[in-house]
Amino acid sequence: MEKDFLIFSTKKKRYDQVLYINKEGNEIVRINYNDGNPSIVLKKDLQNKAPHYYFQETISLDRGELYLSTLDLNIEEGKIETPLKPMIRFATPIFDKRGQKQGILVLNYLGDIILKRLRSTTEDVSGRTMMLDSEGYWILGPNPDLEWGFMYEDKKDLVLEKEEYILK
Repeated sequence: MEKDFLIFSTKKKRYDQVLYINKEGNEIVRINYNDGNPSIVLKKDLQNKAPHYYFQETISLDRGELYLSTLDLNIEEGKIETPLKPMIRFATPIFDKRGQKQGILVLNYLGDIILKRLRSTTEDVSGRTMMLDSEGYWILGPNPDLEWGFMYEDKKDLVLEKEEYILK
């Protein structure tokens, strides 16, 4: 499985991580893309992802269902990864031959691919390109300090409806 995931990561070049997580939330296999140099993560460095929202959402799904996360920032070992790494997670439960759920497969899509394409597509357009999530938080804002407010406790009020932030 590790070799198959490594080949997949190498060829696709758009997934930051490819993971198989067992039903207890423990990573069994993880491939890190490493900016174009994919590698298999050593067993001793694998983590438990049970508390993560995408694990909780996906493990409750039925056969054939797919979980698609919102665009957010990657978190490793409980902290927002720096430099910031926007991510969208595609995940589905994995079942054995008897139909018993064994874990989940997760593909962490590099969200910067989308954001860079959006920026380049609109660079010749007058004005500024901005992107909001469904709650009004800036993904691409008029000021980088306003972006990803939902990910930080001290930025929870940085939403579009607070007009004073737009002009700064």
